[in-house]
Amino acid sequence: MIFPNSNRLSIEEATRLIREKLISEEFFIPQDLNLPTLHFHPYDPELDHDYHEFESWEETCEKANDPREAGVFLQEIQRRN
Repeated sequence: MIFPNSNRLSIEEATRLIREKLISEEFFIPQDLNLPTLHFHPYDPELDHDYHEFESWEETCEKANDPREAGVFLQEIQRRN
């Protein structure tokens, strides 16, 4: 996902904020974070799990494909259990 970051949130701070809310600081269920699922095909929900893995943030010049500011997205995650 590509989020706008007009507030220039640092990669280190964004990583800290997201990892503290992930399962084992690494896994998440995308639907819980209002993100699309990225399953390999064929996907069998009876056999395959819904976990996705967070790897890293990085800066890009590409156009955002999620309208939420990076900071807003992270605030939404912080409000979750």
